[in-house]
Amino acid sequence: MSTLLWSLLFLLAVAMTVAAAQVFTVKAEESARTAKLSPFLTGVVITIFGVALPELCISIFATVVDYSSMVPTYATGANLVNLLLITGVLALLTGTLTLQKETVLKQIPLLLGSTILLLFLGFDGRIDLWEGVVLFIAFLVFAAARRQDYKEGLLEKFERIFSFVRPGTSLPLLILSFIFLLIGSFLSVRGLIEISEIQNWNPGYLASSVLALAVSVPEMLLAYRAVKKGNTDLAMGTLVASCILNTTLVLAIPSFVGPLNVLDDVVGFSLMFLLFATILFSFSAFERKWSAPSGALLILLYLVFLIQFLNPLFS
Repeated sequence: MSTLLWSLLFLLAVAMTVAAAQVFTVKAEESARTAKLSPFLTGVVITIFGVALPELCISIFATVVDYSSMVPTYATGANLVNLLLITGVLALLTGTLTLQKETVLKQIPLLLGSTILLLFLGFDGRIDLWEGVVLFIAFLVFAAARRQDYKEGLLEKFERIFSFVRPGTSLPLLILSFIFLLIGSFLSVRGLIEISEIQNWNPGYLASSVLALAVSVPEMLLAYRAVKKGNTDLAMGTLVASCILNTTLVLAIPSFVGPLNVLDDVVGFSLMFLLFATILFSFSAFERKWSAPSGALLILLYLVFLIQFLNPLFS
């Protein structure tokens, strides 16, 4: 198959993955409510499935097929999309993003901590099982820290803004969506690998750029929808939660399958750039505002990262 055909298959696979994850999330949340789980456990279901499920499945498949170097590059690339590109686009389109509550501010220490933890653990070029355990514990700390949010109606707000699926518990639909999720995730990884082999590229570069961008498009649209409905706090909180999950759970679970190789470019450039972007995002969050000019600057910074990181592919 040619690069064009694999590219089309890759895009279709990503679309299938994201759509199936959306359906599966809603049905899993409804099943959790039917089973009368606590609001905290139901909230964890939404947090994991609603925010990080496509990333998690793709990362697991990449590790299973011995391309674990894709996982750290994918995680860092996805976080840069959240912190720079999506935030910048939202600020540019709306004029000003303003936080009303302190929900996002409470997550900033966890965001900074998870980024620094990833930088420390990945510095030796490898994330082993015990380091994955540390990252998983960091995820549990994040989930516990959001316990109060679940008691304050976060679930209902999330449902109104982010759900496109009709309510109603359906076990067959839950199972079917999960099957399509697995198929889409596998084909996404396979397509990326095939394109990289044809072009003689390291698939980690495409994972950090093309894959991270493709999977984040629905997240960008949903965040914009939330902002237009006056829920800036929910939109930004979801982006922050996504970043924390990417640097903890999305890396932890695949490391249980096998060690994750961290490319030199990730250690030397991507992670340092991510730390810079996280600090920049944190300062804006504490000011509770992102203006249109600052949004344009964030988009420019993301383009700088993309060009610099992908430069080895074309040099």
